Amino acid sequence: MKQTIAEDGLDISAEDLTHAASEGCAWAESVRARLADDGRPACGGWPGTLSEARARIDRKATDSPSKRERLSRLLYDAAREFWLQNRDPHVQEPSHK
Repeated sequence: MKQTIAEDGLDISAEDLTHAASEGCAWAESVRARLADDGRPACGGWPGTLSEARARIDRKATDSPSKRERLSRLLYDAAREFWLQNRDPHVQEPSHK
């Protein structure tokens, strides 16, 4: 039996939640790797967008637009959180005056 979780009134499987979180972390790691390849630090705020997260959600996985939107948000949030926890700490952030 497939376990589902009521997420904002939507039945989202635990598998879908895990996949969104995993994909978000992989996305953030791939951005870090591209920056490192270019010799640039991974610093500042998360550079990804919610539109990019939406593109990463498989439209075939669900026919519900609201479920896709929620999974996109979960994926984006996971990427952002991974980024913030793993950004390069030695880079001084510019001060805004």
